[in-house]
This record gives sequence, C-alpha cells and structure tokens, in this order.
Amino acid sequence: MVSFDLTNSSYSQTQKEILEGAFRALRKASYSEVSINDVGAEQGHSTGLIYYHFDDKDRLFLELATAMAAQLKDTLESIQKESAKATLSTIAYTVAVEDEDSQDFYTVLFDLRSQGFLRAEYREYAGEISASILTSITTVVQDCTDHKDSSDATAKLTGLLLQRLECQLLFDSRIEEALEAEIQRTIEALTEPSKTN
Repeated sequence: MVSFDLTNSSYSQTQKEILEGAFRALRKASYSEVSINDVGAEQGHSTGLIYYHFDDKDRLFLELATAMAAQLKDTLESIQKESAKATLSTIAYTVAVEDEDSQDFYTVLFDLRSQGFLRAEYREYAGEISASILTSITTVVQDCTDHKDSSDATAKLTGLLLQRLECQLLFDSRIEEALEAEIQRTIEALTEPSKTN
C-alpha cells in the first residue's frame, strides 16, 4: 500500500507544503482544471511564493510527478524479499488501490501520467513509473527463481498491474477481476520451476 508522503524527501519545508497543496488540489480536480491559485488555496500560500519556488504550473506538477515516481520506486525497493511468489504478490498488492490513501495516490499519479499523451516532458515521467514496477519484478524473478530469460513475462505482469490499477480507479470491477486472475496466473508461471530438457 502506498500513500503520498514527503517526510523523508530533500525538499525544503515550503516546497513540501506547496507540493502537498498541489497533490490535494489534484485529488479534487483534474490537471487541466487546477490552477496555481487552487494550489495556494490548499496550502495557504500566495501564488507569488509558489512561483518563487516553481516557475510555472508545469514545473510544479512535473516536480510533483517526479516526487511521486521516486516515492513509488522507494516503496517497491523497500519490499522485503521473501519467496518469489510472496514478494511478487506483495508488489502486486502495493500497485493496487487498497484504501483511500492509495486511491488518492494512484488517482493523482495517473492524472499526471496521462499528460504524457500531450507533453513530451510527462512521457519520461510516465516511463519511470512503468520502469520502477518492471525493475522490481525483474529483480525478484532473477534473484529468487531459475527463470533467467523472463523479460516477456515480467513485462506482461507490469502491464497487467497497470491495467488493473486503471480499472480499480475507474471502478470497472468485471475487467479488474479478469486481470486479477491473469496476474495470479502470471505470478504462478514466473515462480514455478523452469522446465529444462
């Protein structure tokens, strides 16, 4: 499970407050609807102070996106390595909507990620999200199983987790259930002993 938290980040206290205000503003409205004034209202800071720390709305939200991507990466890297199946299941649980905090986190994350369709600078951020999940899965499979060439299966599991997350955010339970079954089958396939002749 993941929730937005800048406690251990290297941002100044004012920057943290501004980024937290941006996060809260994006929980209430989409990227295109949120203004710097909305961010200031969330945190009680003037727009001048926000512009002092972040040049414009895009810089502010790109920094928020970067902070969220780093937090997800850190969360995934901190998962205790157990058996391959248990660790992959924990990753799958982490990349899921399990409570209100994780729903807020992933709603904002996907809103910012969707900007990649329109802006090149957000495409890099969107790729970082997928890469963090893929790296975590690949590391577990390489370290804990005898599957040495599993790049297709790890990419498939990453895609399935992102699709399931999107279905959870859109409250599409029928598709979510089908994806969950496929996620479990893929985890089983990645963790069963490889068949060598």
